[in-house]
Amino acid sequence: MEAKTLSSGFMQNFFVEEANSTGRRPCYNTSRYMDCLSEAKHLKRMLLRIYQCKEDFELHVIDKRPKTVAGCYIVGKKKIRVYAGGRNRTELEIIAIHEYAHHIHVTEMRMNPDRRQERCHGPEFKRIYSKLCHNAVMLGYFPIIYLPASFT
Repeated sequence: MEAKTLSSGFMQNFFVEEANSTGRRPCYNTSRYMDCLSEAKHLKRMLLRIYQCKEDFELHVIDKRPKTVAGCYIVGKKKIRVYAGGRNRTELEIIAIHEYAHHIHVTEMRMNPDRRQERCHGPEFKRIYSKLCHNAVMLGYFPIIYLPASFT
């Protein structure tokens, strides 16, 4: 899997990874790459508009769709991964907000210094995620009907 970086002003730390099962280097001149790149820019801009976090993070958009996960947050590297394969923009926004809530929880709101002692989807995480979703709705990113049922 190859990764490519875009560096320009405050919009740094965007990564786009293209799934490549053949082991060959993917072509970055394809429209799929540009779609992932524009989604990465949009998602990071949206997240920073919803809430300006204290610590920087990287955002990866990966053009594949695993069966078990829609996104993930890598704690030690402060990376958000969103799996874009076949998803629409609203789905990607909700996934990105969920992973961003993990970033905020770990870097700003963690109650216990030992992260293994605190549940990753516990009450503090749910409070952060709920607030981020509320802010996104207030900013007009998506209508309230798209929010998970537990947060409406």
